[in-house]
Amino acid sequence: MPISTDSRDASALGTVLLTGESGDGANRGGTRNTRVTAPCLPWEGCGKALACAALALLLLDAPLARATWSIVATDPETAEVGIAGASCIGDVEVIGGLVPGHGVIAAQGLTNGAARERGQELLAAGESPQRVIAEITSDAFDPDPWWSFTSGAQVRQYGVVALGFESAPASYTGRRTLSWAGSEQGAGVSVQGNLLAAPEVVVAALARFEQSRGDCRSTLHDRLIEALEAGAKAGGDRRCEPALAALSAFLEVAGPDDPPGASSLRLVVTPPFEPDRGIPTLLRQLFRPERAAEYENPVKKLRAMFDEWRREHEPVGRCSDENKVEGAP
Repeated sequence: MPISTDSRDASALGTVLLTGESGDGANRGGTRNTRVTAPCLPWEGCGKALACAALALLLLDAPLARATWSIVATDPETAEVGIAGASCIGDVEVIGGLVPGHGVIAAQGLTNGAARERGQELLAAGESPQRVIAEITSDAFDPDPWWSFTSGAQVRQYGVVALGFESAPASYTGRRTLSWAGSEQGAGVSVQGNLLAAPEVVVAALARFEQSRGDCRSTLHDRLIEALEAGAKAGGDRRCEPALAALSAFLEVAGPDDPPGASSLRLVVTPPFEPDRGIPTLLRQLFRPERAAEYENPVKKLRAMFDEWRREHEPVGRCSDENKVEGAP
C-alpha cells in the first residue's frame, strides 16, 4: 500500500501533458506523486497522434533519453540498498546510483548524470531523500534556459530512498516527461516510470514488492526482481510490445560493506542489437512498438540470470525456526 496519496489534477485542452506533481509536492516524504495525461489536441484520431508526437519531439532529445520504469528500495534489517529497472532502449543501468550503507537514486527521463552523482554524494553524507530531490531539481543546480527543451528538472524523473528514512522515500516527475509518467511509494521503496503503457505498471510493481515483503524467505533481491516482473506484465515501456515490455533490464543490490561501485550483485541485460537513438527511431517506436519476435524479453532473461546467481548464493532468511519451510536453509 502507498504511504499516502497526493494527486492533484488539472484539465485544459491544448496542453501536451498535465501534471499532478509540482516541485514542492516532490519534497514531502511518503507521498504518491502521479502525473496524468490530458487530451493533446481537441481532435481525435491520427491527426491528434501525429501532432502529439511532433510536440513531444520538441521536448525530448532522444539520444539522451532513459525513459523507463524502476524500483529503488532499502532493507533496514540487512542494511542493503538496491535498484531494478528496464527500458525500451539499451544501457538502462546508467540510471542507477547506489551508495552502500546509505541509499540509492534513480535518475531517468532525460538522464542527468551530474544529478545522479550529486545525489550519491548527498546520500553518502547522510541527507534525506527529500533533501536530495530538493537540490538536484533546483534551478540553481539544473537551470532551464528558455531556448532549451532538454535542460532543467522538468524533463527529469527521480526516485530516492535512504536507510534511516524508510518513512520518507521521495520521487520527482518533471511535467515535460512523456506520458504515462508518475510514481508510487511505500515504506523504504519508490517506483517511478515514464513513457509507460499505463499507470498500472508502477501500481503493479509496488503491489508485488509489498506482497513479497510479507514473505520471511524473501530478500531485497527477490522483492526487486519480482516488482520489475510485475511492471513488465502490466505493459512496461510503451515503445515495446506488451509481450516484450523492454529492450534492456538490470538488477543491482549493495550490502553495507560493499565498496562503492562494486555491488555484491549486479546483473545487466542488453539487446544484441539496438535501434538508433535518433528522432526517426522514436517516431517509429511510438507508432510501431518494438516487437517481441525481434528481441528476447530482457526481464525474463534477467530472471534466468538471477536464478542462476541465487543457486550459488543462498540468502540469509528472516524465517524463525518454527516457520522455516522444509528444505530451506
